[in-house]
Amino acid sequence: MVSQYEGNVSLIYGSTETAEDFFFFLSCNNKKKEAEITVYQDIAGAKVGQKVTIEIGVGSAKVALKGETATDEMSGYIFGVAKQFAVKPVVAVLGGSGPALVKMEKNELTLPEQGRAEELGKFAKACKLD
Repeated sequence: MVSQYEGNVSLIYGSTETAEDFFFFLSCNNKKKEAEITVYQDIAGAKVGQKVTIEIGVGSAKVALKGETATDEMSGYIFGVAKQFAVKPVVAVLGGSGPALVKMEKNELTLPEQGRAEELGKFAKACKLD
């Protein structure tokens, strides 16, 4: 699902009701010229502020983003966040045919192909970042 608000656009997998209900969140802030990905899966044994790599792959195409662990007060989860990266390579990989595999430490999640191309197209059109 794509969400747009005041110059921001987000590609979200999961429910948008609360932050704890989504599991993949790609955002583009055109005003601040910043991109961010949150992979909301608990990283067992991690501490806040540790380095983490978020790898996204579709078929043979892959992109790896350097980030760090973060938490929220509601769930206590330690999850991964990557900021200030080039958005177009991520969009290119996600635009591939087939399910997307997102890896972070020992965690893996699959983003289904169904409906992704249309939503990714909306995101890419609204996100003005490189």
